[in-house]
Amino acid sequence: MNPFLPPFRSLHPALRAIILLNAAVFALCAFERTLGLHVFASLALFPRWAGDRPWTLLTYAFVHANFVHVALNMLMLWSFGDDVARTLGGRRFVLFYLAAALVAGGASVFFYQGSVVGASGALLGVMYLYGALYPDRRMLFFWLIPMRMGWGVWVIAALDLLATNTGDGVAHWAHLGGFAAGIVYARLFLRSRLRPSLFSRLAAKLRSRGAAAEPIDLDALLRKISERGIDSLTPGERAALLAESERRRREKEEYQRWR
Repeated sequence: MNPFLPPFRSLHPALRAIILLNAAVFALCAFERTLGLHVFASLALFPRWAGDRPWTLLTYAFVHANFVHVALNMLMLWSFGDDVARTLGGRRFVLFYLAAALVAGGASVFFYQGSVVGASGALLGVMYLYGALYPDRRMLFFWLIPMRMGWGVWVIAALDLLATNTGDGVAHWAHLGGFAAGIVYARLFLRSRLRPSLFSRLAAKLRSRGAAAEPIDLDALLRKISERGIDSLTPGERAALLAESERRRREKEEYQRWR
């Protein structure tokens, strides 16, 4: 059995669909001469012709230059996209992914003349959301340096910004466009899930006059119910339990829609 199949099947269905679509487009591009097709030319973004070919502002994100390009992008999307897809839900994840790709493509029009291809812009948007939602998780920067995700995504964006004028053939402005789309999406739709800023946390602490926040531990709540009954829960614990139940119900419904 292929060792990649079980973990791939466990991915969120929306993420699986995006990865499979990228793989399918890459295969068509690889065999386009044999099949008598012009897939790359039809789907890649050529900024000077974007006005006449507006679909390419989106389709370019499913085209890749070579196997290493598509493999690295899909590996990174596999690594960071699953938790984001489960948090957003399948439909919202797909819509965000497409929106980030569109913003990245639009940014490319202003800075490049040659063809632009690849999922990297949308991927940077997904990575920003991952870092915003799970800032304390660790990543191996360049597969060597351990770093908190909350810092790591900003370091990646800073390196992209520094490399914009290097002429290295990488569409760094597309990366930054996707990253910006992630920032906007998080601020508009995920504020309740994001960790408050340092200023907000200090202000809340001052308002509470030193009162400690009640920690939320689902396992502890369930043990408390088992041992002392549901009436032993405080109003805050009841609200946390109901919110978690609703979140899991929505996640299950979303999963069923994508099966």
